[in-house]
Amino acid sequence: MALAATNLYELRNTATAGNLNGGGFNPGNANFFTDFTATSADTAAPVISSASYAFVAGDQDAYAYVKAGTNWRAGFYRIASVSGGNATLDATLGTGMYFDAGMNRWLPTTWTGCASTASPTGGTLGFAFMFQDAAEATMTDLASVGASTTLTSAAAPFRAIFVGNILSLNTTGTGAFGVVGRYEIVSYTNATTVVTDRTTNTGTALVAGQGRIGGAVPLGTTGTLSDDSFFERDGVAGNRYFFRSGTYTPFALAIAVGGTVSAPQFWTGYKTVWGDVCNDSDRPVLAMAANGLTAPVQVQIRNIIFTTTAANGITAALGDIWENCSFINTSTTTGRAAFGTSTGSLINCEFISYRGSALVLTGASFIMGCIIRNSDIGVRTTTSGSGHVRIDDCIIENCRSFGFQVGSAFTGAIYINRCTFVGTLDTTGVAIDIPTGKSAIYISENIIWGWATGIQAVDSVANSLSYGNNFYNNDTDVTVWQKMKSDMAIDPAFTNEGQITGATATTSGSVLTQSGADFSTVTDNVDFCYLVSGTGITVGFYKITGHTTTTLTFDIAPGTSATADKVFSVVTGHNLMPTGAI
Repeated sequence: MALAATNLYELRNTATAGNLNGGGFNPGNANFFTDFTATSADTAAPVISSASYAFVAGDQDAYAYVKAGTNWRAGFYRIASVSGGNATLDATLGTGMYFDAGMNRWLPTTWTGCASTASPTGGTLGFAFMFQDAAEATMTDLASVGASTTLTSAAAPFRAIFVGNILSLNTTGTGAFGVVGRYEIVSYTNATTVVTDRTTNTGTALVAGQGRIGGAVPLGTTGTLSDDSFFERDGVAGNRYFFRSGTYTPFALAIAVGGTVSAPQFWTGYKTVWGDVCNDSDRPVLAMAANGLTAPVQVQIRNIIFTTTAANGITAALGDIWENCSFINTSTTTGRAAFGTSTGSLINCEFISYRGSALVLTGASFIMGCIIRNSDIGVRTTTSGSGHVRIDDCIIENCRSFGFQVGSAFTGAIYINRCTFVGTLDTTGVAIDIPTGKSAIYISENIIWGWATGIQAVDSVANSLSYGNNFYNNDTDVTVWQKMKSDMAIDPAFTNEGQITGATATTSGSVLTQSGADFSTVTDNVDFCYLVSGTGITVGFYKITGHTTTTLTFDIAPGTSATADKVFSVVTGHNLMPTGAI
């Protein structure tokens, strides 16, 4: 027996360290109170009460979950205050969260109040304590007998509204007969006794177990309570994980337990309320460093930034969908990948690898609306992969060797449609590279601008098609590849696209100085400098974190040298909406 598929988990980088908290709540629990009433329920400050439970001060900041009831509005609402056994909710427009079945997502509330009438009755409500950094209850004397699901604590820490919350059993107790893990509090008996979803011991009595109820999960833990175990041991298909904005430093994650086609898992980044607009630096950051991450199968991941220095970066699995994520490999070792997938979908994501491939495809993949930039190679299909690859409406920008490189033994069809391949003003690299013996390459309606070679093939490509592509500002548009009558050469006149170059710069620590330069058009933490050559530096991309008129500050020191021979370029603008006809 495992935890419920309907469980929700809250992750916060500020939560109690050590992965000790319960971290979750099951809105599908069948034992919530069903006698709640409210006054002023259609206002921003409803007051809720129950004949079965008197609220206490410690309940403040828990979230009331309205599950059912006539005229009640289902969703989560924070308890703003407690007085006289009643609780006042914060039900201001947009501060609560509700489940939109049509979109299959949790979203901020689009109404004020917790009900459509002022005084609803018969409400079924549960209460979640995962929206806080610290656990609501900490126990050191947990006990259970034999195979029973009854769990006790003589310290009497339990409250009736703990039903539906997840309890984390953190130790095996005296004699090591406890089973470390997370358990749902299915029902409440009294202050010393609750019933869990499954037994908490090995068949022999648990004695003096330590555990916690409530509190979010922080990540950054190894051993029995590792990050990996949180997802693998405690997670099941259908679970949803919400990452509040902040920086997390997980240990290596290679997650073997995921979702299914009918019950995928969800990882969602958010700023302040589940489902809110969460873009750019508002997104949570999973700083994996050298640890890397292998995602589970059938997981949908949204609004998260992943940084890594691992050789294979972030790796997707079967059926994964990634949306509005960024993948950045900052390693200074050549050949490192930011992201790799064997079969998955990537929508509106960003990919950067300072010294390697931004996106590696080893099987059937769908990529739409993504930005792939500032890498040695933008997209690369490996030599062992098969299955169709389709990339639509993407921007591949400032990738120095190749924009899209087809692997020599990749056997699947490749479709490249309506993408913008932007090299540099000094025309370097190859936009699309096709090795010998390939077939089924379809390239249509793309802009290919600023490359040494636009499309490079070694020999004729069987069963392939070129249609409606716009080649402009390339040294050579095609090699061997055949243009069609529908292909064109019209200046797309990109808005604000520019390039700053220099050849006599010096470096000191993380700062590059170019006498007489004008870096006023540079955007910090967006633009990258490509160091082409020079004494004492490592060639490659560097993110610009600060600038003056004549200096650039990088996130990584390129090497110190006062010799004024550093050759560099900075591509600026990135608004690649054409103003000319295409």
